[in-house]
Amino acid sequence: MVGVRMAEDFQSSIRAWASQQDDQPALAEAIRRLVEIGLAHAPRPKTSRSRAAAKAKEMAEETVDRLMTEDTAPEERAVRKQRLIEGPQSLREVRKKTSK
Repeated sequence: MVGVRMAEDFQSSIRAWASQQDDQPALAEAIRRLVEIGLAHAPRPKTSRSRAAAKAKEMAEETVDRLMTEDTAPEERAVRKQRLIEGPQSLREVRKKTSK
């Protein structure tokens, strides 16, 4: 059990929501349901792993940009950069398998 303090007008809003439900739940049940609804629709926090992966990709892109020669056509540079960052097909398949 968890005790929660809330303003009377906030409780009134919850009771109003509860009164519109088919079974008209009590305040505690209404709060629980509203929290469940909110959590179900809340955006998932990014994991530190995804932040690390994004940072690694950004660093790789910067490094590739520095190493490319200026005389290469922009389209060819984009293709080469993408190929270098994604890696060979066999490595991409291994990454897919391990990420599951």
